[in-house]
Amino acid sequence: MLAILGGGHGRRLVEHVLDWARGQCMSRVTLLADKDNAATLDFYWRLGFEESAMAVRRKRL
Repeated sequence: MLAILGGGHGRRLVEHVLDWARGQCMSRVTLLADKDNAATLDFYWRLGFEESAMAVRRKRL
């Protein structure tokens, strides 16, 4: 899996989803990532995503 890192695949995938969402007249896209996943959060930030005031809750089973 590490061989695909840095190849632009993630960026292309997110951009494809954003294009699709625009085509569906969606007004926003929301992503979830763990707070300690700095690399992913930085990646999303570079793509223009901002912090949200939404509160996330989960229950482990």
